[in-house]
Amino acid sequence: MLAFDATEITEKTLEDLHVEFELDLIERRRDLAIGKRASGELMLTGGDGESHWLHFDSVAIPPLDGVECRLLVGRDCTHEIANRVESEGKLSAVNRGQALAEYDLEGKLIAANEIFLTLMLGSLDEMLGVGHNEICDPNFAASDEYSEWWEMLCMGEVDEGERCYRNREGREIWLREVYNPIFGVDGRPFKILQAALDVTQAKLSQCKLADSINYSSRIQGAMHARSRQVLEEELPDRHCLIWMPRDIVGGDCFYVRSVAGRLWACLFDCTGHGVPGAFLTSIVVSECDRILALHENLAPGEFLSHLHQRIKVVLNQIHEVRGDNDVDDGLDAVAICLDRAQNLAYIASAELPVFVFVGDAEPRTLKPTKAGVGYRHVAMDTQWSTHILPIEAGMRIFSATDGIYDQVGGEYQVGFGVRRFAKTLHEHGQEPIATQGESTMRDFIAYQGSQHRRDDFAFVGLQAG
Repeated sequence: MLAFDATEITEKTLEDLHVEFELDLIERRRDLAIGKRASGELMLTGGDGESHWLHFDSVAIPPLDGVECRLLVGRDCTHEIANRVESEGKLSAVNRGQALAEYDLEGKLIAANEIFLTLMLGSLDEMLGVGHNEICDPNFAASDEYSEWWEMLCMGEVDEGERCYRNREGREIWLREVYNPIFGVDGRPFKILQAALDVTQAKLSQCKLADSINYSSRIQGAMHARSRQVLEEELPDRHCLIWMPRDIVGGDCFYVRSVAGRLWACLFDCTGHGVPGAFLTSIVVSECDRILALHENLAPGEFLSHLHQRIKVVLNQIHEVRGDNDVDDGLDAVAICLDRAQNLAYIASAELPVFVFVGDAEPRTLKPTKAGVGYRHVAMDTQWSTHILPIEAGMRIFSATDGIYDQVGGEYQVGFGVRRFAKTLHEHGQEPIATQGESTMRDFIAYQGSQHRRDDFAFVGLQAG
């Protein structure tokens, strides 16, 4: 064990092997000198220069040939000591970095470290015996959920999450925590250990951000309010409109205006989701109003060309890409203009198909111009084609953003697709258009099943004739 041969070890004294000055060692020698038995752990230096831990029992024995002797019986406990030191080090590290508290099975606090006590603004004497339900969120503590949760812990289950607490001054404290039952020698839990990190500042910042985004949703809803009103005034009971952002706000939007006796209805799918997409939709709606105020008699294709140029200017995407930091954002779009005085429908599209239904006939699909609006890589002078259709009795015009087409679902977990969307609309073609839209969405959601939403989506339907 100590890497000495018999001759070398015979000449060694305990001082040679154990060079540390320890009060325990002095006391053990004193005990041996007066004939007492001593035991303990020593770190000895071996012949190889390495340290070895020995758990020993030292017993005084009768002199041998006139020489006073001591019998040292021991075993190597180096690995045990290393494991113990490592475990103690881990516990010390956790104690230094996390708030720790222990509760009995009735929920009374029985121990806590300084971090926990500092968060709660109380001393250990003040906190001992305080119930867990007295410091956690009052609404949670008073609920059936809390009782079931604590019972689960007492049965030996581990739990983690983020919860709100109140310190002794009533201030909110948010903890990201883990609850671990501690088991006794009988294999049953006898106390609960709470280990937690203070995430109060991060939680409050998160709440402020959520409040800001929720307020942004109100703004985006207000932005759409005028369009909804125009649709109700111009096509009462003759339209359907579905708008469902993936997040609280989204990058899809719709735009409806009545200008110079013509009804404009547009659908836009801007790059990005959430706040970035919503920010771009506000730019798009503002630019649409600007364009129609200056040019009342545009064809939809010309309208998209003007919008393309304005978006490139506003986003500074006029020049070719010069570096990794240059943005290249834009949108897919559909612009429909109903001129009921001439009984004509003018339709232009950037990347999104448009479906025209007349009676029970199969839908006619108007193919889009394969160029997005506003993107840096799309030339400034790009033109979009305008389809001109006579308005027939019962004519219905539909279009949707690609969040519907790309949504995975169904038996084979593939996208809903353009054809399936048109087919679903056709299957519900005998229903009033508002009901047709609702039925189509119901089938779409059933197709999505348990799959998560991948994108914002929106679609609009107009009964033109």
